[in-house]
Amino acid sequence: MNKNDVKRILAATDHTLLRPTATFDEIKKLLTEGMEFGCASCCIPTSYVDEAVDFVDGALPICTVIGFPNGYETTGSKLFQTEDALEGGASEIDMVINLGWVKDGLWDLIYDEIEQIRDLCDDAILKVIIETSELEDREKIRLCEIVTDCEADFIKTSTGFASGGATPDDVLLLCRHVGPHIGVKASGGIRTLEDALAYLEPSFVTTHWTRARVSAFAIRKHEGRNALNMNYMKIDNTYIIRIDRGEEIVKAVNDICREENITLGSLSGLGAVDSAKLGLYSLEKREYIVNKFEGEYEITSLIGNITTKDGVPYIHMHMTISDITGAVMGGHLSEARVAVTCEIVIRTAEGTIEREPDPVIGINMMVFPESSL
Repeated sequence: MNKNDVKRILAATDHTLLRPTATFDEIKKLLTEGMEFGCASCCIPTSYVDEAVDFVDGALPICTVIGFPNGYETTGSKLFQTEDALEGGASEIDMVINLGWVKDGLWDLIYDEIEQIRDLCDDAILKVIIETSELEDREKIRLCEIVTDCEADFIKTSTGFASGGATPDDVLLLCRHVGPHIGVKASGGIRTLEDALAYLEPSFVTTHWTRARVSAFAIRKHEGRNALNMNYMKIDNTYIIRIDRGEEIVKAVNDICREENITLGSLSGLGAVDSAKLGLYSLEKREYIVNKFEGEYEITSLIGNITTKDGVPYIHMHMTISDITGAVMGGHLSEARVAVTCEIVIRTAEGTIEREPDPVIGINMMVFPESSL
């Protein structure tokens, strides 16, 4: 296995710690590793979501679990857990279904529960854990249909706390029976890099498999491409980057900066997006007021700088976009998905400039060493 294979696996990992005795020091270590290695997300207990979101400061998606690990809580309880996690800043939700309902054939209740949680999630990713080791194939197939109809983002094999984890046969069965836009997450039973790499190979999956993940190794595909399959080159102190259709711009720039250890620089770019979240910082509320745009937009300006926070690359970007009428919108960029292509140039400088939270203003401000003044 070569270095690029290892990078592909690590870049797609849902780095996970759900042990009941996990401490926040252990969670911070997990999060630091997730940022360092460019993981797809870190999956942690709900009680740590608020602190984790503050710790990563936008550099890494935070995932948490609902109804975990047994799934037999009431729907109302799961809805409360979901709402609480989302308010804390979680961007991915892994929910466990009620297996008793499956065995009783109460498909309408399962559908209703998933649909209600899906509605709460809005833009957050929803993964539905079905515990394949406890199910017959006909039950797995029926759940694939329900998860597809509810428009969840992923169907997930296992919690890791039942009698078994993912198997290639189960993953292929789910892949064949979910809709074309539903991902499959294989959880448990992936013990080696070779096992993880097998799930990345095109020969493993059927033609309509669009996205996949596994825990502890999580594989994420979009339109047949690995999430970090970007093209870039370096000339002197300059990086020229092409981000392709379907990729998220902020994450892509973060990944490049971590991979190349870029700690100080400026960036500019252009391209086209089909969704964007742009914000204005409210000093009164001490938070960004975010507007979401969906549709066809040209990037008329994309600028930003690169510094560090807690020793990790910190990307600060602003973007303006225009619609078909020529109307222009802009603001602080928190997320944007490429519609056609995005071309970015990063110019680096030697050294580092750290950011620290300003107690009065409330944002992360540049801090300059006294010797530099």
